Amino acid sequence: MCEQYKKIALPAMLISVALTALTLVFPQIGFLEWVTLIPLFLGATVYCADEKRSLLRTYFGGFLTVFVYYFVIYHWFLSLYPLDFIGMDEASSVVVVIAGWVGLSVLQAIPGGLIFLVLKLFERGGVFSKAPVLRPIVLAASWIVFEWSSTLGWTGVPWGRLCLGQSEYLPILQSASLFGSYFVSFLILLVNGLLAYAILNFKVKKKAILCATLAGLILLSNLLLGVGLMNKKDKERVT
Repeated sequence: MCEQYKKIALPAMLISVALTALTLVFPQIGFLEWVTLIPLFLGATVYCADEKRSLLRTYFGGFLTVFVYYFVIYHWFLSLYPLDFIGMDEASSVVVVIAGWVGLSVLQAIPGGLIFLVLKLFERGGVFSKAPVLRPIVLAASWIVFEWSSTLGWTGVPWGRLCLGQSEYLPILQSASLFGSYFVSFLILLVNGLLAYAILNFKVKKKAILCATLAGLILLSNLLLGVGLMNKKDKERVT
């Protein structure tokens, strides 16, 4: 599986994050977010495990992946054109809109590429060879740290948080009231990661079934918790 996936790993990751970004743009299809990141996890596993790939090339893969993700999210820059409300002509407006769109995506991608470096260093340290199941967990945790860091400083923006794709599915978001919005983002990543791990280990049926079942239980548990919290709030309003 890994060898077959190696040639298409990067394109698959780019398509994966682009589709995921679309669930944030159109939260009506946010349910797809629970599977759209599977190619990202598959690709990252192959990409970072390749011993021939240098740290610089690994970072570039991460940079490009995060860039595409934010490039789709920041599509709203197009709605600013033309900037005649601040006295700009059409030509100047095009330059400013494109510069803002691409520039802000680059600013997010610079630290985002470090996610892949973390995975690469874990690979080189032999951590994943001893405990392969840590791959999806480390990637999920690294993405959450990046997601949090993306809200800091003057370049900080909140629009790329994965939990925003669930805004049309209130029961799923209710756990954020207990554990914060990053918890929901982490669950999305973890479910995708476990499903990807199940695919990578499809020949080992017990392991694949266990991971797929765990992913389903995580999603179901979060959903049931949300339904319970919403019912509790409704009862409190009535009383």
